[in-house]
Amino acid sequence: MLKRTWFVAVLAVASTCGGAPDKTTAPRDVDDLRATPPPAVVKTNAAAPKPIESPTPIAPPGKLVLPEQSASVFGDGFHSYQVRDEERIFAGPRTSDKEHVGYLSARARVVVKSLGTKTSDCQWMELEPRGWICARGEPSTLPPGDETAPALWMPRYDRRVFKDEDDVRANGGYVPAQAPEIVRSFKQKFALEIDRKKYLRTTTGELVPATAVPKYWGDEVAGVAVEGNLELPVAWTWNHDDYKKPTRIRAEPSRRGKVVREIALRSRVDVLEERAGWARIGNDEWISRRDLRIARVATPPAEVTGTDEPWVDVTLNEQTIVLYRGTTPIRATLVSTGRKKYPTPPGLYRVTKKTMVTEFKSPRPDLIEYHIKDVAWAMHFTDLHAMHGAWWNRGFGANVSLGCVNIPSADIRVIYEHMEPKMVPGWWQTVATADNPGSLIRIRR
Repeated sequence: MLKRTWFVAVLAVASTCGGAPDKTTAPRDVDDLRATPPPAVVKTNAAAPKPIESPTPIAPPGKLVLPEQSASVFGDGFHSYQVRDEERIFAGPRTSDKEHVGYLSARARVVVKSLGTKTSDCQWMELEPRGWICARGEPSTLPPGDETAPALWMPRYDRRVFKDEDDVRANGGYVPAQAPEIVRSFKQKFALEIDRKKYLRTTTGELVPATAVPKYWGDEVAGVAVEGNLELPVAWTWNHDDYKKPTRIRAEPSRRGKVVREIALRSRVDVLEERAGWARIGNDEWISRRDLRIARVATPPAEVTGTDEPWVDVTLNEQTIVLYRGTTPIRATLVSTGRKKYPTPPGLYRVTKKTMVTEFKSPRPDLIEYHIKDVAWAMHFTDLHAMHGAWWNRGFGANVSLGCVNIPSADIRVIYEHMEPKMVPGWWQTVATADNPGSLIRIRR
């Protein structure tokens, strides 16, 4: 039995990544897609809208612009409400409501539309643009947001992790250090100075000395923005026989051809010509087609009806992903999909939820055991499969995952910000709904 365990401390939103039968509705086969008619246009007799006196703020792709916090809720000068603890966002003002539309991390700031019933434990609040929380906290003069940085990690080793400020001053009762594989996400703007020393607050509220936190920004693999003079196809070098060794360049398109040089794995090259299983990248320089990963232009599925609609195309045989808006490619990079025993299922899907940082646990620890808590920028498309960052992955370009689509750290956030459902400032997780649907994910061979 394979055992692989990583431990971290983050918001406890557990997920899985392959390894068991999918409980969701089976996707349609990519080769048998049928066009979906666009939604009907509803005509109304409403009066023309009044001119906007001031320009509307421009939000990043896939992110909502919220109205300002109403002064009638908390008074003048307050721009948001800061929750104290992690909070689940309900569809209505009742905790018995099984449907939820998102999550908030501890100390996140949100825009409150109105106040509801106050209980002995908390205050019900209606949020912009949707959802209800029953929370404790306080109004804030800061804008809505969440300063969690999923890519800032800390190896625990022999470090002290304190429960709170009193614990720091008491210099005791700290959380004992564990195995060196433990890493953390931090809220960068929630740094505290205690006795002239700087501490960072983790997503679960603990404090860590800032001097004990080296920055680790994940893997060194990065895709490319398809803009300017760069067009698809885009190619990276590979090594079919051993993906840990450099790629051989030969003088002619034959395995018997003289090796003229070797090039580092995953180097980007221009394909000038393709011939009988070989690709020419320069004068008298040929690479076996098996030793290349190529991202090519693809026709959108019929379900992509908007000229600016975001969607992604994942090619299993090439281990690549291309982000599109309509027919325009935006970014291309290498991925790692599921290995032979835990394949990533081909099909046409929609993003069901987006989570800034989540936790993955094995659904079948008797077969394969893993526990990774800091999984950044996750976009689920089934109960058991997601596209997400993979800071631990050193094999991009190879199908080495447990069923999910692993994406390099430098690329996943770009894709996350373009894909829908639209993220709400301050929300840790956003769930797709009929009014805020998820973007299309096409996975094909």
